[in-house]
Amino acid sequence: MFKEQDFSITKSTIVYDHYIKVKQDIVNTPNGTIVDYNYIYSNTNAVLVLPIHDNKIIMLKQYRYPLKKYVYDLPGGGTKVGDTTLETAKKELKEETGYDVELIKEIAVLHEEAISAVKHVFSADIAGGEILQKNDEILDVKWLTFDEIKTINDNDKIRRPWVWDIIQKDYKGTL
Repeated sequence: MFKEQDFSITKSTIVYDHYIKVKQDIVNTPNGTIVDYNYIYSNTNAVLVLPIHDNKIIMLKQYRYPLKKYVYDLPGGGTKVGDTTLETAKKELKEETGYDVELIKEIAVLHEEAISAVKHVFSADIAGGEILQKNDEILDVKWLTFDEIKTINDNDKIRRPWVWDIIQKDYKGTL
């Protein structure tokens, strides 16, 4: 029977940032077999914020390289280690739109695939601030009516199909 000290293990971190860490252990067994073990550690929370003001919803126009097209999406981003989803929602909205929010409430939790982040969707009321102009990530920040968002969706320009579903289900009646 082999003991732990009979194995030679080389550990390395391949990728590490605020959202994901990929580690690899190379194990040399006592009989000479080499086995690679790869681990993915992910901060599995992301947020999207659905702010409404004057019967309009704010959306961002961005170029998404993996999609190879310009799309509209709600403000949001990944939750960094140590932050709550609520803190991230407020911070992302401020960074991406320039607005502060109050009365923020979680309205949906979505999980598309086993390896993707759990998306927490929050509603928000604007409390202050001014709309940001373009930056490196955001091409445009727009307040849009329900009908304008429907047209964008009909033209396949909303990044995720379920974003339209949330807007339709939870907010069509309030706009």
